[in-house]
Amino acid sequence: AALLCALYLYRPASAQARLFIWRTSAGLFAEAPLSGHGIGSFQWEYMPRQARYFEAHPSAPEQMVADNTGYPYNEALHAAAETGAAGLVLACAVFIVAWRKSADGNPRAVALPAIAAWLLFAQFSYPADVFPLLLAAACLLGCLDTPPAASLPHGKMPAAALLFLWGIAGLGCFRLGHFYHRASSCLSSLHGRPNAPALHFAEKHYERLKNNVTFNATYLFRLARHSDNPTDRDILRDIIPTAESYCLLGDYFRRTGLPQEAESAYETARHMVPTRMMPAYKLWRLPRALQDTARAVDMARRMATQPVKVNNAFTINARRKANEFLRQSP
Repeated sequence: AALLCALYLYRPASAQARLFIWRTSAGLFAEAPLSGHGIGSFQWEYMPRQARYFEAHPSAPEQMVADNTGYPYNEALHAAAETGAAGLVLACAVFIVAWRKSADGNPRAVALPAIAAWLLFAQFSYPADVFPLLLAAACLLGCLDTPPAASLPHGKMPAAALLFLWGIAGLGCFRLGHFYHRASSCLSSLHGRPNAPALHFAEKHYERLKNNVTFNATYLFRLARHSDNPTDRDILRDIIPTAESYCLLGDYFRRTGLPQEAESAYETARHMVPTRMMPAYKLWRLPRALQDTARAVDMARRMATQPVKVNNAFTINARRKANEFLRQSP
């Protein structure tokens, strides 16, 4: 208890942010306690829930520590939110079964403490989302000397069948690795001025790659930033929700003549991270472009009093413009 208190007092803002993330993630688990929201769904489910919370509690003190969040900083909560109780029980069972001692009672002396350290680290961070750390956990589990859960019958036929399955699995891994190597080259091109083959590859394999966080944050962010095509609307619904991505989404809706959709995206972005000035600034500019002075005045007043984490050149300039607009308004 003393150690936990000391860690909390060492960086209280970080501790409060994690406590808020854990509470919000627990809410995701409560929404679907048995099966969860689906593997890989946390990136798409968390920020909208955070936005709903701040929309319902506009004066909540957590707004000063809230930010864009892609991980729950607790692997147990991560498993619970994405796979529900079923996945959480299965994950616990893997570690419990692997922890059993063998008949001679001599587990690997290094593996057990290392797994314990990994599990402790997993309660405050996201090692399962860092591939080398996830691979390390699998290797450590494999080092434990545990009795086999099942064994294959001896003979040439079982060995040939096992070799055949290994060959099929190896071929599948090779093809998958080659595909993702091509996808990586495509993403490198999309960062700058993309060439036609890269765009064609991204469009052709979009359904296969859209749940990849790196691809989503590269291709869809670029589409939201530059596209004027109204038919991209359905694709952009898949964008990973953050305050920045929803600002870009609002810009896309504004360019394609959908001001109500743009306002909704900006408003959601404002609730996602209440201390960000950019969504409020865009919400102020939108009614001005539509000649809606009353709403522009209301948004300018919000900008003048909005709390921010850090004052920078943009926030200072945005407040200055809002105050000038208020002085000139009747």
